[in-house]
Formats: sequence, structure tokens, C-alpha cells
Amino acid sequence: MEKKCANCGTQFTCREDSIIQCHCATVKLNDSARDYLKTKFTGCLCHKCLLEVKQRFVTNK
Repeated sequence: MEKKCANCGTQFTCREDSIIQCHCATVKLNDSARDYLKTKFTGCLCHKCLLEVKQRFVTNK
């Protein structure tokens, strides 16, 4: 399914029908990063934005 990133607007393919094949399944986030995403966004994020969130929360431990 084609979606637009809730953060940057980039179009990407979401595999919510088979979540283990979705790009988001490869980005391991800590609890703080997941909590941030839940409160800030209602939709999916592209791979680049997910990696940026991950990096922000790894750096700010």
C-alpha cells in the first residue's frame, strides 16, 4: 500500500498486510522513541524518518 510519511510527506510502500516485510520492522526503537511517535504522529513514517527518530533517541539517552 502506498502511503505518505506523516513527518516529511515522502511517498513509500507500507506493508501493513505483512508487517514483517515492512521497512518499519527493521528499525528497532526504544520505548522512549515509540512513545514519542505515538504522541506526535497518527500515520506511518518513511524509513529515513524512522531512522532519524531512532538516532535522536539513541543520542539523547
